[in-house]
Amino acid sequence: MLIELVKPENPIHAVDRVNKISRHIEDFLLCRLNAAEAYECSIPANAAGLTQRSGYQDLRLVHTASERVFYIDPKVYKLGSETSSFRSFYFEPKFETNKILDNASHLIVGIAHSGKLDGRWHLDTWKVIDLINFRVRLKAVFQLSNRELYRDDTVLGGSQ
Repeated sequence: MLIELVKPENPIHAVDRVNKISRHIEDFLLCRLNAAEAYECSIPANAAGLTQRSGYQDLRLVHTASERVFYIDPKVYKLGSETSSFRSFYFEPKFETNKILDNASHLIVGIAHSGKLDGRWHLDTWKVIDLINFRVRLKAVFQLSNRELYRDDTVLGGSQ
């Protein structure tokens, strides 16, 4: 996989910031996985029925014979940063933009880079991580706008 991505003519090298590499990798995987016999890969639709590139997950792969679904999310990370506490995975469930609509296997394709040298990104290695046994931390957040918070029917006090 990396051999194709690191070729000098690959458009990935025209990107100046590392966080823009993922889109090229998504497009590459989409093309390659669609070329595989018995699989169909697509940009997933959200709960509103619209295809959406942003947010988790980036690709929806279906094994056509079994109809088994795999969600795939490529992540580019700096080589050697595997033990850092930097948050590299984030999912915020929102009804309308939620793209997790199937009972599916969740896979991360981690691609390590060692920077851009001589005008080319150096992609060093890749890993596939199955999220089935991962424990997640839930951060509940309560939020209100001023309009919601300061409604007339909620105010107990008044002006002086």
